[in-house]
Amino acid sequence: LVQLEEYNQQYEERKKVEITAVYNKIITGRHPVLLKKVKAKTKDAFTVGDMPSFLIGKFITLEIKNQYHLKSSNRDEIVEELRVLLDNSMPKILIRADIQHFYESIPQTKLMSRIEGDDFLSVISLKYLRKFFYEYNRLIGKQELIGLPRGISFSPVLAEIYLQEFDKKIRS
Repeated sequence: LVQLEEYNQQYEERKKVEITAVYNKIITGRHPVLLKKVKAKTKDAFTVGDMPSFLIGKFITLEIKNQYHLKSSNRDEIVEELRVLLDNSMPKILIRADIQHFYESIPQTKLMSRIEGDDFLSVISLKYLRKFFYEYNRLIGKQELIGLPRGISFSPVLAEIYLQEFDKKIRS
């Protein structure tokens, strides 16, 4: 029984040391990001390859949402807002668009320049975004810096940032 207690203490201590080491690698930007390519219907999608990469992706997503004041669209709220707008007698134009291969067509350099210019994200988040893009480009085998990894938590919010200027023009 004493040996079992000693083993448990040693095990707990090793876990703390390992977690601390991973944490230190993450906060200093030295942890690699791992992506895996998977098939989602007819398109390539991506998933993170380990728990630290998952946590890094979630942190980036939260930071982007907070800094850019983005909130997830609720379909019910959108429908209700649209119903109210359509109820009045004012003339309207309704635009519904679907950009084919949208995620795969976003220029990473332009997006990163915009994000870096806004100066909202931490240096560590920017560093990890570059790492995710590097890994994504490596997996798809392209030298050009185009596309967002479909399936990764921060891709929808990055796409939303990329479309903000377009949305403003459409609204006006």
